[in-house]
Order: sequence, then structure tokens, then C-alpha cells
Amino acid sequence: MVTMMFGSGPNKVYLDTMAAKCDKTEFDLPVNGGTIKVFCLRPKDLPKDGNACEIHAHGGAAIMCSADMFNDLMCEHAVLKKCVYFNVDYRKGPETRCPGG
Repeated sequence: MVTMMFGSGPNKVYLDTMAAKCDKTEFDLPVNGGTIKVFCLRPKDLPKDGNACEIHAHGGAAIMCSADMFNDLMCEHAVLKKCVYFNVDYRKGPETRCPGG
């Protein structure tokens, strides 16, 4: 999504630079009926502990897109805000009916 919005111009180079400043890990969060993938985006220059965090649920109207499409943009937010980001890849409809996302 971010690549589609910014192409290969200077904005893409900027986001790639921001993404390189973050450590990215992922884990599966157990929920009723399965798991949800969560990406943890942590600026490399943050202390080991005692940091603020933000939980992000990507756009897509609960029917399209995925969290990993927004990871580079969320890295920018994490670096600028100096906090850890948890980017949640919620389950989408129509396979998962509301409020099961």
C-alpha cells in the first residue's frame, strides 16, 4: 500500500530510511477462534525498557489490506514519536463476522 501511494520517488526513499531505523518482529496473538498476527516495530535507538507504545489497526474498512502493507509507514511514526508500535493484522470480513476481527 505504501509503495502504491509513494512509488519509487523521494518519499519511498525516506520511508525506506525510516524502516531501516526499526527492528521488526512479529508474533501470533491467541484470540477466540485462532490467532492474529501482530508486528512489533521498535526504533533501534530506544532504551531496552520503559518505553511508550502505540497499538495501530490499519485502514481497510475491516475488509481489505493487511498490517504488513503499512509497516514502513508505522516505522516512521515509531521513530518520530520515539515509541514502540504494535501493528495489528486483524481478521477481516466477510470470513470473520463483526465483532470478531
